[in-house]
Amino acid sequence: MVNYSGTSDYETLLTTSFTTVQGGALTFESLTPEILTVKLATCTNSKYCYSALNSTAVMAEFTTVLGDGKIRVTAPAVSGYRAMDDTITVTFAKGQQRIYSKFKNRTLTFGAVTEANALPDTMMAEQIPVSYTYNGAEFSPYLQKVGTTIVAGTENAIVKITATAPETDHYEAFEKSITVIVGDSAAAVNKDEYYATPIISKADVAPFRTQVQNNSLLLQVPQAGLVQWTVFSSLGKVVASNKEHMSAGSHLISLEQIPTGSYFLKVRQGTNVGSFHWNKR
Repeated sequence: MVNYSGTSDYETLLTTSFTTVQGGALTFESLTPEILTVKLATCTNSKYCYSALNSTAVMAEFTTVLGDGKIRVTAPAVSGYRAMDDTITVTFAKGQQRIYSKFKNRTLTFGAVTEANALPDTMMAEQIPVSYTYNGAEFSPYLQKVGTTIVAGTENAIVKITATAPETDHYEAFEKSITVIVGDSAAAVNKDEYYATPIISKADVAPFRTQVQNNSLLLQVPQAGLVQWTVFSSLGKVVASNKEHMSAGSHLISLEQIPTGSYFLKVRQGTNVGSFHWNKR
């Protein structure tokens, strides 16, 4: 997000084009005003507008409510081409915190001192304080944090150092572990301690996404579980519905059997809920 127009820090530039390639006039409508609005504004930020500088552009402005913003884009039929009616998704989500690259696996000789930021005091983005544990403990007898450096001790040892930082208004919570070897790992005096330390692995999880592609419902499920989806008519009548256990990953469900019309779709898996309008032509 960038302050493109000079009025909000929560803007995303969508396009500077107001017609389709074939010349049909484009219209933009937010289907989720609680997450974003769509507006026309002059792009005035010389650092980011590039070729759009001082041009009128279509922008999405986020309200700071987290979620998937849905934008309906339409254009009338023109000679030789049918009308366009598409929905795009722009996600407003918390950022991923980053730690300095010097926080990494390494082997140290007895008494060695690392470069600065081997154990940084803060994260990079918002300068959030970082906390550390050493094989699950608050301190280690085999190395020390001095400033932002690591000072190795005088015994062969293996230490798993875990860095954590809390969630903030703009960033997700952070957790990462590295292994620091002092001297010879084969002769480490604390092997039992090291291998008894829980290994915390946080796999990258795909986000929960729902959208319609070519009259099929595309579901991106972050984890295996029960998923329910329902299609409602414009009058609120259930047109189609299903509940089934799905594996993590992408699933494509055909909606070809549903007649032409305007619908509202709702998908739920646990606390994850996706909903949007769909116009089938």
